[in-house]
Amino acid sequence: CNVTGNLAFIKAAQRGKMGVVAGVGTAACVVPLMYSVLIGESLVPRAWLGLGVMAMGLLLLYLPDMLRDGQESNATPVFLLSLVSAVCWGIAIVVLDLART
Repeated sequence: CNVTGNLAFIKAAQRGKMGVVAGVGTAACVVPLMYSVLIGESLVPRAWLGLGVMAMGLLLLYLPDMLRDGQESNATPVFLLSLVSAVCWGIAIVVLDLART
């Protein structure tokens, strides 16, 4: 899964702005957090707030490119490739943690 994440990241970086692609890539931390919630751990309210702020930040980062009128934009495929990258990296973190135990 880590290889898939790296390939998706490279493809997104080729197609879009590196700063934006890297910003979405940092969302990989969401997958381990959601896994912890699924196995019964609880998050403090500050962690939930942080997740919300991150989601809003990602939207604010990409919405201007997605909503451009009259111009062809590749923002949506780049966003999706970046998101695939982040999810794959997050899954790799969870798998590595599970392998440790």
